[in-house]
Amino acid sequence: MTAQVDRIVKELEELGERIVRAIVFEINAELVASTPVDTGWARANWIPSVGTPNGSTRTNRPTPAMVPGAAAEQAAGLASLSAFRLGQTAFIVNNVPYILRLNAGRSSQAPSGFVDRAVERGVQKAARSFAR
Repeated sequence: MTAQVDRIVKELEELGERIVRAIVFEINAELVASTPVDTGWARANWIPSVGTPNGSTRTNRPTPAMVPGAAAEQAAGLASLSAFRLGQTAFIVNNVPYILRLNAGRSSQAPSGFVDRAVERGVQKAARSFAR
């Protein structure tokens, strides 16, 4: 009986981990898609991580050559999610100094509160994928 309970617990933990990973992936995708673009700097700086939030300091004045490096860091952050385990915390941060102003509606490309709506859409998409 104990082996059966242990197996069920393990399967539930793995399911929980897959659900959290899916939620973070979907939220990150929604944040990237909905972030207004001028140079691509803010869009490239949604960085997911596990355990601690990404603390990279970002500049207000990026050069175009800096965007691919940030995008690579974003991809590495997404890859790090494979190590997520229950009991840990997953983060998605954007350390571009003007991200709060963008979310407040500073850009005509995205309405005020686009971050909150992106999070809602990401959670809904992940939930639908597990409801099937």
